[in-house]
Amino acid sequence: MIHLYGRRMRQGDMIKIDFLLADCDRVFTQTLFSPVGKQIIDLMPLLNNELKQAWKESGAISINAEQVSEHRVLNEDTRIMILKKLINDPKDLRRKRARLSPIKKVKT
Repeated sequence: MIHLYGRRMRQGDMIKIDFLLADCDRVFTQTLFSPVGKQIIDLMPLLNNELKQAWKESGAISINAEQVSEHRVLNEDTRIMILKKLINDPKDLRRKRARLSPIKKVKT
């Protein structure tokens, strides 16, 4: 038996799991209800096509801004973010902008 937030949960209790994928101009979400003790990988066949495809391409997911394994066991209501690979490296973009901008003299 698991105690969560003052609530006693048994193996057969259901938890709410939100999957989220943020794209440049769209957000895909899907809510699933699953028994306590399931692994994240067990829920993949239940996802819609957009979420499933993004997960297959990146292979990376996070919970509370921390990258986690797809074999993590879920015992409480959770929001899972499907991570996408970066198209451009932010550091490289900043270097390019710095090269293109004129050098400003600082008055001392």
